[in-house]
Amino acid sequence: MTADNGSELREWRRTRGWDVPELARRLRRAADEPVAAHEGLVRMIRAWERGDHHPSERYELLYRRLGLPARNENEPDPTATGNQEGTSPAAGIKPLVLMLTGASPESSAAPPDLTGLTLSVTRARQDYQGCRYTELASRLPRLLSQLDTARRRLDGDNRHRACALSADAYHVAAGFLLKTGDPGLAHVATDRSMTAALASQDPLTVGASARILTHTLTSSGHLAAAVTTAHEHAARLDRETGITTPESQSVYGSLLLRGALAAAQHGQRGTAQEMLTEAADAVRQVGTDANLRGTAFGPVNTAMHQVNVAVTLGDAGTGIDLARRIDLRAVTVTERKAWLLIDVARA
Repeated sequence: MTADNGSELREWRRTRGWDVPELARRLRRAADEPVAAHEGLVRMIRAWERGDHHPSERYELLYRRLGLPARNENEPDPTATGNQEGTSPAAGIKPLVLMLTGASPESSAAPPDLTGLTLSVTRARQDYQGCRYTELASRLPRLLSQLDTARRRLDGDNRHRACALSADAYHVAAGFLLKTGDPGLAHVATDRSMTAALASQDPLTVGASARILTHTLTSSGHLAAAVTTAHEHAARLDRETGITTPESQSVYGSLLLRGALAAAQHGQRGTAQEMLTEAADAVRQVGTDANLRGTAFGPVNTAMHQVNVAVTLGDAGTGIDLARRIDLRAVTVTERKAWLLIDVARA
């Protein structure tokens, strides 16, 4: 029995003679630290049993404390989008695991080439957004190692630039690891992304890394922390930049959108709607879906997040109505298009 299979979760619960509210109460009692509020957890359980989502590692642990057999760790995440070659995102991940756990590839003796590294990071982001996971997994370990070397060898503005590139590359790595169902290593990559971002001394880079931090916290079930992270880093970005450029608006807005998703999963309807409204204000300044800073932020992307929030909050009809207004031809990022189609299927 696996914690990823909604019907099996439902049957397991029924064999215990529990309804969903009773299971929510028992999960909350089994927790060592605060979890989602009762009503929010009830909605999450129903979504898990429908197969809309799978429980995060944190909630799987609580299920196991109540007697659910452990998930086979070799099973891929069924919610992860496969790549265009038909293989799982987990294919070829071992070199990346080794790199993140200290067995990184040998670095070159040649001096760091920031121009080449910039192109490589851009390509990694494009591979991720294009769902080309096999190519991404094959290139990421060496790229991350080269960036770590560049950060050690360079100084001044060049080091700051290398740190910003490293933050973006680790951001991509964390997103990829979340898709493979490895939240533990995703947290490692996320921490490295934020550490490099802070070292870059660039507020936009820090804001961008806060987005993957919010995502990773959400995926691990730390929903209150995810909402707080999005709020605080959005406010920090506003203070430090005035969010006056399309790039800063894109990072600011996408951070709010990620926070809205966490708030919806936490059952905080009002907070989710407030963050969506703030993001909509930012999108009017950007105008188009320009994918600045790898955010894919713009009117269409914001509408897609509105669909996700509606479905997560149980407003399936609203989600479908919102989705009907989106022209799929305007969704240029494959990963986001797949995400929208999955939300529509959930609704």
